[in-house]
Amino acid sequence: MSLLSLLFSGDFLYPSSLSSIDKGRGHVAAIKASGVTHVCLGNHEADLPLKDVKLRLGELAQRKKVTVVNSNVNSLGRYSKEMDVVSSMCGRVKVGLVGFLSDESGMFRDGTFRGLQIDSIQSTYERMLQKSDSVGVDSLVCLTHQSLG
Repeated sequence: MSLLSLLFSGDFLYPSSLSSIDKGRGHVAAIKASGVTHVCLGNHEADLPLKDVKLRLGELAQRKKVTVVNSNVNSLGRYSKEMDVVSSMCGRVKVGLVGFLSDESGMFRDGTFRGLQIDSIQSTYERMLQKSDSVGVDSLVCLTHQSLG
């Protein structure tokens, strides 16, 4: 995939009054139609039941339309990638896209994403940096859904 990517950093399924009715289906259709290539998780994706989140993530990935980049929420493996490598048109520059969801206390009712562990952004970033070296990535671009702090 080329560097001509369109990124969406979290809360792509929820919140909206439509999502409370269709469990994010309308948002998935809009994202796929808009040309968005990559999304990362936001805290409001956890407002939906986990089975619905997984269904919507699977719908995004159909026909390799949209990649869910999720580096620090465990147990969503087949529904997301921890890193996606994109390159320039000439193929000389490789960029690793990684996605981080806030690990701040109080962000989620029980401190998890619907029971899934959220790893520390700092330690996950360090791990992704090591991984980027091993796969020949020139730079990392972080899609994040976290506070400025």
